[in-house]
Amino acid sequence: MDLAHTLFTPSTIVRLGFLSSGFAAGYGAATSHLGVYSLLQSPGLTPAQLSIAFDRIFTRGAKVFLPLVGVSSLSYLYAAFALRSSTHETFLGLSTPVQLTVAGLSILATLPWTRIRMMPGIKRLRDVSSRAEKGAASAGDVNSNIVAVRADLEDWGWTNGVRGVLLSIACILGATAL
Repeated sequence: MDLAHTLFTPSTIVRLGFLSSGFAAGYGAATSHLGVYSLLQSPGLTPAQLSIAFDRIFTRGAKVFLPLVGVSSLSYLYAAFALRSSTHETFLGLSTPVQLTVAGLSILATLPWTRIRMMPGIKRLRDVSSRAEKGAASAGDVNSNIVAVRADLEDWGWTNGVRGVLLSIACILGATAL
């Protein structure tokens, strides 16, 4: 057996999905609870400062999150396809291919969730950040609504938590599939 067949076995691919979905879940939890909620607990930060800090967290996170979503979902779905004739039942009573498919789809579900539910608030926060970095017409223009900026940050925190739950479900399903 050559190296490619040894490295790319379905069980190895499942492990890749498990690791990448677990890392993405942990990364998301860290950005929500250590990053954004820490910002919200910092007294005296202006909306401009909050939104600029969020924009940096979001921009850096997107560089990590999207590749992890791609790798983990494709890993699980490829392994499900490769094991499609398996009749092995997991502890959940599902066949291995079905469980891996559910894992892959739960990861892919984060994409429409992000686009439909999270992006409006993200766009508002990034707009405030952009105006602040460009030197808005007046300080009042950017710093006018602390309540709205804080509400968008809090909303992002819990909606990002939902993504983390979906990724955690995929991680658990992948870990228990074989």
